[in-house]
Amino acid sequence: MPTDRPNILLITSDQQHWNTLGCLNPEVQTPCLDRMAAEGRKLTSFYAAPVCSPSRAALMTGSYAKRALPIPHVLFPAEPVGLAPQEVTLAEVLKSANYTTALIGKWHLGDQPEFMPCQQGFDYYFGLAYSNDMGPAEDGVTRGLADPLPKPKPGQKGQPPLPLMRNNTVIKRVLPDDQQALVEMYTMEAVQFIKTNANKPFFLYLAHNAVHFPIYPGKKWAGRSPHGIYSDWVEEVDWSVGQVLQTLRELDL
Repeated sequence: MPTDRPNILLITSDQQHWNTLGCLNPEVQTPCLDRMAAEGRKLTSFYAAPVCSPSRAALMTGSYAKRALPIPHVLFPAEPVGLAPQEVTLAEVLKSANYTTALIGKWHLGDQPEFMPCQQGFDYYFGLAYSNDMGPAEDGVTRGLADPLPKPKPGQKGQPPLPLMRNNTVIKRVLPDDQQALVEMYTMEAVQFIKTNANKPFFLYLAHNAVHFPIYPGKKWAGRSPHGIYSDWVEEVDWSVGQVLQTLRELDL
């Protein structure tokens, strides 16, 4: 469908090593991501802010990370700081051009109400407000499939429950089974958003928590790769990308 306002799909994975793509390492099975590289542009040299929250602030604002979010580390749950509401985000720019905007996945730019995605230009949000390792040890969500349950250190401040959110509402306390379901849940949400908004310009930011530690490949994927559970999760992300791009092809978008 030709348009003067093309649909925009931005997909990120988290802590994925450069050599876990088939187009850069023939031992890896990522056919959908490899197809993107073959049909589009593969960039192999660039500058980055290799810390989660600052890098996402730069991505959302086009500003230097330290200017957009002047913090010395990542943001943790319940911190009183975040991406300032006066910052102009990519979502706000596109919304002003009559795009429908959605973030599905990881935000990590502040979890207080004024910093959340729906206050920063996104019409719709579904996902985790921060990293998937930022939950209480007793919930089991910080261990991953191959790791023992960590024991809290004496005097160590515990994390609050890890919340799955829809817009500004917490809909679920995330437990290990939910960790394993994140990629599939995000994928289905993304596909539905595209189908619902196929007849108008949209901006979809699909930000996977995968493959950030702790490692939680889906139950259909765990144990499939000969390279271990990290590669299992990479391959599940590749499947997700394939589902989303196939939806675009079927709708001729």
